[in-house]
This record gives sequence, structure tokens and C-alpha cells, in this order.
Amino acid sequence: CRKKMNRFDYAYKLLSTYANQAKVVITSRIHVGLPATALGIPVIFIAPATGELPGGSANTGRVAGLLDVFHQVHTKRRRKGGWRFGNLDGKIPLSDGVHRADRYRASFWHSLKTTHFYKDTATIFGMIPLQRLGREIIRDGIQQTFHFLLQNRTELTWQSQRAIEHVFFFHPNSKVFIHSNEITKDDLLIFFETGYDLIVQKYDLDLLLKNQDLYDELRNNWSSLPFLLLRKHGGVFVSKNTLVLKIIPADIKEGVVLEEIGVPAMAYYNQNSSEALKILKSSNQTATMKQHDRSTSWSFPVLSDIDTVKCSENDTWTLGKGLDTVLAVSLHSQSYARMEKIKIDTDCYKIVEKPCIFCDEIHWNF
Repeated sequence: CRKKMNRFDYAYKLLSTYANQAKVVITSRIHVGLPATALGIPVIFIAPATGELPGGSANTGRVAGLLDVFHQVHTKRRRKGGWRFGNLDGKIPLSDGVHRADRYRASFWHSLKTTHFYKDTATIFGMIPLQRLGREIIRDGIQQTFHFLLQNRTELTWQSQRAIEHVFFFHPNSKVFIHSNEITKDDLLIFFETGYDLIVQKYDLDLLLKNQDLYDELRNNWSSLPFLLLRKHGGVFVSKNTLVLKIIPADIKEGVVLEEIGVPAMAYYNQNSSEALKILKSSNQTATMKQHDRSTSWSFPVLSDIDTVKCSENDTWTLGKGLDTVLAVSLHSQSYARMEKIKIDTDCYKIVEKPCIFCDEIHWNF
């Protein structure tokens, strides 16, 4: 028993040293790098150029997905992957890979909180909300503001939550607004608990119309609401059926991609945009939206009812282009809403389930 306690004491002293004294940790040991990263200490991981790590190969799966959370330096490699930190003067930033660590922690907490005494203990000791490691790693040149419109609680499903997760997967430090007059912060508490910047706020359609001096006939036109919100706030509107699959650059041109039923799947307009105003003031708003849709330079696949079913059930069906080349995919609203389980290795499995944050929620089968 004494020997075991000595080991615990030694481990605690090491962790205390990392947390309180280390500016950076240089190591070739996973069991050193991971706790240091978890404590917010930058780690420079030294690995042989062969990829062989102490205790086993990097290709065995033992370290799969873990090395990305560190800065990596490969010995005997002068070009890519060589030493690039000078003499360690100044602040050493965390690796961009800590966003992956944040996702692992978020998924773990999502599972852990189902046991009430773990949840209560974490809350009592101030562990929740999680302080994301990547919160200070701000990437320039990408979109930072996103909007979802969920008119009532029936629209808050695992599918619409996945759409929100996809935005944070590729834009972890963005602000995501959920516009709803029924949904509250408590309905989406998991995002707040895991440190993501989600803002749930009500909207007043009459006030939006009045403030922007728009036609009274728009009051009952719900398809106008995304454009009204973007005119007020600016940013990217994403429908609950649209899954973002890449980082969206900040310099994309204003435009809209429509779902099959003619409502926006995604739209980007600046605050007080004159182009968004043209849509709102058009006597034939549907035709004007379609004109903007045709001219949008960043278009992406919008699947029909039949193709959405094939996408989720047929592992030989493909989009016809590599998923790594498309900005997003919009699934048919009714087919997506009926989707309970997705067949593994289908395109929809790769679209819906792969870029997840709370990955302990499984919506696929064999």
C-alpha cells in the first residue's frame, strides 16, 4: 500500500510541475504529452522520422488520433516536421490540434453527465463549463458568425443538433446564434457546458420588419426571416438540414443556396446588405432567391428526397464528387427528419456522423 501511495504522490508532483512551472514540455512519451496538454501546456512531441514511437509504431493504432494534439518534430528531418521553435523565446502557442482534444473532452462529458453523481461532482468543483484548450487559438480569414432558425421545440432534434455540431467542428471559436421563440439555453445546455459560444435568443418578426422599413406583406412570409436576421447581424445562415463539411472562408461572396422546396439551405450576407434587401423587397421573392442561388460561386449539393434515402441506406451510392471537395451538403428536410439510423460507410454516414462533437450519440448501424 505504501509503495502504491508513493507512486500516486510522484504522479501528483509531476502534474503539479507541469501545471505550475512548465512553459513548454518536450517529450517523446504519450503519457507525458497528454496530461500536459490537458493542463494547457504546449507540448513539442519528438518522434523518429520513421514514425516508430517508444513502445510501438505510430501505425499500429495505439496513438491514432493522439499525436495531432501536439506540435510534432521528427528527428533527422530537416524540412517539413523539423525544429521550428528557435530557442523557445517568447510564448509557445498550443497546437491547432487541441481543438480535437476539446472534442474528445466534450464527447466524454456528454457521456459522463448521464451519471448524476459525476455531473454533480464536476459542477460542485467548478469543472463545468469546460475551459476549451483551443479557445485562444483564433484563426484569421474564416467565418466567425453563424445563425440557425428553429421556430419551435419540435425542430430541435438530434439532426438539427448535428448541424450545429458541424459548424463548431470546423469553426470551434465562432459565435453560433440560435434564433427561436420557444427554445431556451437549457435545451442546448451541452454546448454551454463544453465551452462553445452558443447564443440562444428570441426574435420579433414585426420589429425586424419595422426597423428595416420593409413591406407589410412580408409579415407572414417565413422564408424572409433568414434574410432579415442577416441584414441585422451579418454572417452565415445555416438550415437545420445542412451539414457544413469544410472551413468557410471569410472572403466568400454574398449569396444563397436553396433547398429543394425553395427555402435557404445556407446564405451569407453582410450586415445591412443591399443584396439581401433586394431579395426582401422583390415583388417575386422566390424568383429573386433562385436568381441569387444560380449565381452563387460557393454552391454545394442539395439532395432530393430519393437521393437522401439512397445516401443513408446504399453504400454504393455516391455524390459523384469527393466529400473533401464540397463546402457542405443539404439533405432533404423530410427524409432527414425520418432518418433514425444511417448505414455505416454510406456517404450520409460520412456526412452526418463523422464530423461530430458529441460522438457518443450513435445514429448508425451495420
